[in-house]
Amino acid sequence: MYQLGGGFYIGNGDFVVRYNWNDGSWFVPLRVRLGEAWILPDKTWNAYVEYGTAAQISDWTGPIANHTVRINVQFQLPVGL
Repeated sequence: MYQLGGGFYIGNGDFVVRYNWNDGSWFVPLRVRLGEAWILPDKTWNAYVEYGTAAQISDWTGPIANHTVRINVQFQLPVGL
């Protein structure tokens, strides 16, 4: 993650490489996330938008999405509360 200032950040999204043992095919995703975090003394809010596509598809035999968009909002409480 790279902090842009003012609570905004940019970074990679979820990165799960898939390999099919049966036929030797690969699927490598590429995801980019842009978000903002509001860090308060007793809680944290985090919201982001993530765009994903395939960085490499090597004879992948299963279904895959060419483009994905994820919108997420998280509410977090510190462990000490």
